[in-house]
Amino acid sequence: MPSRAVGILFSLVGASAIAVAVWGAMLPAQFAVPPELSIPGRDWEQSWLVGCSILGIVGVATLVGGAVLALRKWWGLLPLAAATTLLAVFPWVLRFGNEALYSFEAPHPLETAVFALASVILLVTFLQKTQARVDA
Repeated sequence: MPSRAVGILFSLVGASAIAVAVWGAMLPAQFAVPPELSIPGRDWEQSWLVGCSILGIVGVATLVGGAVLALRKWWGLLPLAAATTLLAVFPWVLRFGNEALYSFEAPHPLETAVFALASVILLVTFLQKTQARVDA
């Protein structure tokens, strides 16, 4: 598949992620956790907004990477690799910092493996294309 089409596809995915992040950031008031179910010393709404912020950052990186790929520049793979690396690492950072208390924050090994593999594939592709000096 030509990189222009792949770039447009990634741009659409990034724009969708941004839209979901913005929409999700407006939801916490509707889904407030009752006081008896909340975790003491932990703000559910803040955790949700951090998750939405990470999704928004990933969306921006994906949108930028896709747009650059659509312009036939291989360095567009770098923001995509950064986005997938963030998705692979962030839940584990929360877990090891004792901050992952809700199920949407918990790391899942299969999810981590998929995102890590995607990051490696993107970086290897970037390195191969730049060493071969191939235009998209």
